[in-house]
Amino acid sequence: MQKNRKSIAASIFVTLALFCSVAQAQNGALKVTSFPSGASVKIDGVDTGKTTPMSTSLSIGDHTVVVWIPNSGWNPDTRPVTIVSGNNDLSVTLLPMLTVGPPGPQGPKGDKGDPGPAGLQGAKGDPGAIGPMGLTGPTGQAGPAGPPGPPAPAAPTPPPPPYSGIYILQIATGPSTYDSVPLTSFAGCSEKVLGVEYEDCYFQVTGLTASLLQWMNDTLNGSGTSLRNLIVSKIDLDGVEVARLQISNGFVRDISLSDADASNANPGKLSLVLVPGTVTIGTPTGTTLALNQPSIWRNNNFVFSIQSVNGSGISTVQGIHMSVPKVVSTPMRARLQFLPGTPHIDDIFVSFADLSRQPKILKVG
Repeated sequence: MQKNRKSIAASIFVTLALFCSVAQAQNGALKVTSFPSGASVKIDGVDTGKTTPMSTSLSIGDHTVVVWIPNSGWNPDTRPVTIVSGNNDLSVTLLPMLTVGPPGPQGPKGDKGDPGPAGLQGAKGDPGAIGPMGLTGPTGQAGPAGPPGPPAPAAPTPPPPPYSGIYILQIATGPSTYDSVPLTSFAGCSEKVLGVEYEDCYFQVTGLTASLLQWMNDTLNGSGTSLRNLIVSKIDLDGVEVARLQISNGFVRDISLSDADASNANPGKLSLVLVPGTVTIGTPTGTTLALNQPSIWRNNNFVFSIQSVNGSGISTVQGIHMSVPKVVSTPMRARLQFLPGTPHIDDIFVSFADLSRQPKILKVG
């Protein structure tokens, strides 16, 4: 069950990363041919000014195509077309107009013929509409209670007030290389109990980078590589580093994403709670930090897939959250040290835009 929890949540983060880094194709190519050729083409009520064979680019989705030869003996042809990404083909055969002359005189009434043999029985008709729902039956007896599940890790304490200023989180990707992520909020990372325990570090970002996604996936998989060395740099308005905080052997204790909502175009937010191994105040370099702006996703830009379920009508995905317990590794030392325990993923609440479909709670397991 835990493996499935990880794979679904990992799928969510990878899906968001794909939507942050690769723009969706918004158009497809439509090629229209006809018999006879040389016919005019109108799309969604607008004359293209082209004749068959012809090609044009259309937005992905449903369109109406009319093919006709003006002032001819051919009937116009109207077709609905659903455009997908890539190439789309439409072939139309026009039918000739039938001309009807004036009716001739009525002929004499013929003799009554013998009755013909009975015809074959016709095909079975379509089933009728579903009848009204019957009354609800009595509630059955409650089944035996199942065994209690494992308790969820204790939630982190509410974050302290964020520090003022502009901060950048640098994630180590090698012995001397770092991937920089701008922070929208930074708090904590101080002495919780002097000489005994550090306070957790609280970060919030609106952009995703490859190293940040890899760190989250290592945490989801319970990988031994989930520990990271980091630097939190405070910069001035010119990007010059004016303060530095060095963190070693930190691991993610809590990950949460803002709700995916088709009606909310605001930038999405990723919140991280970090458990530091050590915290050291470093000497600022006084240099300008180079920063590649990461991809920013928006809350309404998402795809959520459930196996064997039509997810095209999903309007919101709420409760994307994972927590990791802090396991004391060196209780006898003066300063407490922690290691990450087994990740726990919360249930996810899914809503559909179609009012006939009830909201669902997706059990991650």
